[in-house]
Amino acid sequence: MELGLFDALEKILGLYSNVAIAWIYAITVDLIINKPLGLSPKIIEFKRAYLYNFMEVWVLLHL
Repeated sequence: MELGLFDALEKILGLYSNVAIAWIYAITVDLIINKPLGLSPKIIEFKRAYLYNFMEVWVLLHL
């Protein structure tokens, strides 16, 4: 297209795919290498107190 829409879309999707692959490898390394060696906690802990007090939807609606 004349506006370069496909080029921009290609760059954005390429970046997203690289981030997704890096995230998958980070999880895999944590489960295969770090857990058996004891370098990461045995139990995955999730607490709401650790989350940021930030609402993305509210920010997007008020732009």
